[in-house]
Amino acid sequence: MRFARRCLLLLACVAFSAVSADEVLHLALKDEALVSGWHISVSDVVAMESLPAGAASQLMHVDLGSAPLPDHSDRRSRMEVERALRSAGVSAKVAWSGAQSTHITRVGKPFESRQLVDRAEQIVQSAWDGKADEVSITLDGPMNDPLLPLGNVQICPRPAQAERALHRHASIWLDLTVDGQFVRSVQVSLSVNAFRRVWVTKHDLKKGAPPECDALVLQRIDVAEVGGAAIGAPCESLTGVLARDVPAGQPLLAANLRVPAAVATGESVDLEMMAGAFKVESRAIALADGEVGQRIAVKPSSATDSINAEVVAPGVVRVTQR
Repeated sequence: MRFARRCLLLLACVAFSAVSADEVLHLALKDEALVSGWHISVSDVVAMESLPAGAASQLMHVDLGSAPLPDHSDRRSRMEVERALRSAGVSAKVAWSGAQSTHITRVGKPFESRQLVDRAEQIVQSAWDGKADEVSITLDGPMNDPLLPLGNVQICPRPAQAERALHRHASIWLDLTVDGQFVRSVQVSLSVNAFRRVWVTKHDLKKGAPPECDALVLQRIDVAEVGGAAIGAPCESLTGVLARDVPAGQPLLAANLRVPAAVATGESVDLEMMAGAFKVESRAIALADGEVGQRIAVKPSSATDSINAEVVAPGVVRVTQR
């Protein structure tokens, strides 16, 4: 685009090189101007009948900047037009008539909003593939057809839209480009129902307890209400313990489960005291959670102070004396 503008400026300089400083250009500025391209030229805002022979084709190459979007407007004054002519190499005196400034609008064409809705629905449907057996998508409200410049329109979804789709109310953002240039963004608001058979608690489950199968029942629910994170895998494959209390009648979520630490706070653990080839075993109380390889504070059963020990296995910590 910048290269094209340089070429237009160069052509304008060549075209006006034959206009001498002694000549007078009689220019009549329009009250209103309607443009169709990405840029405004002097020929768009000046009445062609006011020009000397051959000048109209020359003015086509003098750029007055970017054109407004179809639902916006702009203005150019006599001073701005004359400044552009001087930059293009016109040294002739300008005699002005007509308006003091021109109100500029741009030709546009309504873009069918149904295409935007279809694209947003495709994003939502794709995000739910494999996460629901049945998906129903509806538009939250009517959408107006956006007014776009003439040209080739492309719909470009913003990144990370799949995360927005996994909710009861999905707001999908789409960027619109025309001839490769960004024009505007549009938000499509959709309501989603996504049904699948998942595990639901029969009664209240307490934090720290394992997810026992006799406390769960398979039910077909709208998992869009919980972001699609409900668990439907075979109950026997569930591992870990509950990370929080889960009331009766609630779906079991992936976030409800956590893998228990190798050593938990308050747990009685085996304490190995290593000194060269000698090992002494005793019991201790863990004062913090710990995974294998981590060092945590423990309190030996025969001591009043705590010591640091390395977690070497579930329920086992070790102190190595060098």
